[in-house]
Amino acid sequence: MENLHWLFCFVATALNLINPLKRMGTADFSIKKLINSLLIVLFFTATSQAQNLSAGARVMPMAESLLNGLPISRPASNVIGDIYLNSKPNHSTITLYENNQVMEGYLVRYNIYHNELDVTTQNGERALESSRIKSFVLRDLQTNTFVNARDYNLDGVPFLGFLELLVDGPTPLFKFTYLIIKNPDYQPALNTGSRDTRILKDDKFFYANGKELYETKSKKKLLASFGEKANEVEKFMKINYVSASNQIGLTKIFTYYNSLQ
Repeated sequence: MENLHWLFCFVATALNLINPLKRMGTADFSIKKLINSLLIVLFFTATSQAQNLSAGARVMPMAESLLNGLPISRPASNVIGDIYLNSKPNHSTITLYENNQVMEGYLVRYNIYHNELDVTTQNGERALESSRIKSFVLRDLQTNTFVNARDYNLDGVPFLGFLELLVDGPTPLFKFTYLIIKNPDYQPALNTGSRDTRILKDDKFFYANGKELYETKSKKKLLASFGEKANEVEKFMKINYVSASNQIGLTKIFTYYNSLQ
């Protein structure tokens, strides 16, 4: 289009020059022939360029300079993470509610989302519903014991899922692992956020008094729950620099507290 513009300018200039010459009688046949040739070239150039433009581009000719001609390509959306406590199947011992029957040696994965054990069999993985499982043990580099949370109450309501037993004794300590699912939050206008669905895992810690569960939310409330043993536990924490905000510290605290009972 820029070349076409300059061609128009050239012809206009030539016409401005030829008019005085006509009045002076000096515009001969060769000059007229030149002008006619330029007009013919101008006509075919304009026609050719108009045919190469779409209707929209004729209205907005700058579109060609704005579009780079590359195919539209966007990153695929994925699921990051999984719904299993142990992604790799572990050897297990499973105790069922029915007559305390024991299933030994099966490779299993604990499916947190569906609250079941996925058991590896000769016919592939099969789901064992949590309602049938009293407890199970997973063996990898270490041994982890899990009990059915339905045997305990939280705020008077039966709990759901499985609790990992961290400290056994009169006041047992448990860890409860749950899922956090974050949906895609990509903002095309700002090109921010993630296109992926992310599955995260987090933990809460509970101790049991009888069949009632209590969450370990703060050091102050935790010490208050120890009653007359609170001062001894607090002294133990200070001497040994033990924190009540993580699993290692809580394990030490409840191991010591249970030794006092």
